[in-house]
Amino acid sequence: SHSSKSETLYTTGEAAEILGVTRRQVLRLCKEGRIRSFQGDPTNSKSPWLIPQSSIDEIMRLREAQAIANLEHTTAAVTVFLIFSAAVVDRF
Repeated sequence: SHSSKSETLYTTGEAAEILGVTRRQVLRLCKEGRIRSFQGDPTNSKSPWLIPQSSIDEIMRLREAQAIANLEHTTAAVTVFLIFSAAVVDRF
């Protein structure tokens, strides 16, 4: 990782390791503009991509929010199922 004046910058390999995905996936996110990143030398297409720490933090936060949303969704579905099951059992 490289430290700029304000924040740490990571290579695609380092970012992939932190996020638990492949380097290729990180590279695709960079190229598609789905992760805030930049090329060390914008004039050279082969120049490595660099990802700021804040970008990685953002992804972690979104992931956490998604996991919580999924969990709440699952819990709500289970609750509805249990209420429905109880109502059906009461009829017999």
